Amino acid sequence: MFFKKHLFLAKIQFVILINLIFWFLMAPDPRFAYGFLFVGFSLNFAYILKLLDSSSFSGIFKYVKFCLACFLFVIVSRRIKFPVETLKNPSRWVISAQFGTLLSG
Repeated sequence: MFFKKHLFLAKIQFVILINLIFWFLMAPDPRFAYGFLFVGFSLNFAYILKLLDSSSFSGIFKYVKFCLACFLFVIVSRRIKFPVETLKNPSRWVISAQFGTLLSG
């Protein structure tokens, strides 16, 4: 980023790096840093894609983008599951308890 004069992206990367160091020293559990981890990874990934798109491999890169989109679609679709077992087994259904009435006395 420094060689290409993208100073704004370099500043953002520096802030993300400082945030990741702070997170790792204070609470190194991924559930506390989903935002930092996702933004840091996606910003780096997007910058690498931009560099590859402007390189001499741009013709082949169209197929790589399509394959990557298909791969991510498969990963996401495998993570989202419809609760078929819950519908088949009524004992897993959550039925709310009956509320009693309050008698004012």
